[in-house]
Amino acid sequence: MEAKEAILERSFSPGTEAWIDLWRHLRHDFVNHIQTIMGYVQINRQDRAVEYMKEVASGLQAAGGILALGVMPVIACLILKAQELRQISVELQVRVSPQWNPSLWQGDRQARQLAEEALEAIDSMLTGRPGQDDGDILVLYFRGQPQLMDAYWQNSPK
Repeated sequence: MEAKEAILERSFSPGTEAWIDLWRHLRHDFVNHIQTIMGYVQINRQDRAVEYMKEVASGLQAAGGILALGVMPVIACLILKAQELRQISVELQVRVSPQWNPSLWQGDRQARQLAEEALEAIDSMLTGRPGQDDGDILVLYFRGQPQLMDAYWQNSPK
């Protein structure tokens, strides 16, 4: 079990507020999904409830793709950036090539470099953001060597 001091240290570290905001957002989304499903069930639209649950599950599966990056500090950085982007109606999707090799990025210096390059790619794409529609999807695709990553806009399936 984790020592009390370690828990306190992490709880009072810089950035804690961003994680609390993220938790609040995720909790809100979860409650909304449950209420939507319950509403469909109450009006005897089980077919629509099942369809909605499949949509939610698919979205969660896509969002979980970020874990394939395999570099924990970069994953944390991109999760927080995705939360920030939601506030301007941009969804960040992180995709990872099967050729991606996370072992090259495990050192602190390498991970920080990767995070900085990812954030620069995102900022560059935001500068040229097309149309600024609700639900814009910004894809960050990690390839590996020699071309590290691509960033591009994808149309939202509406």
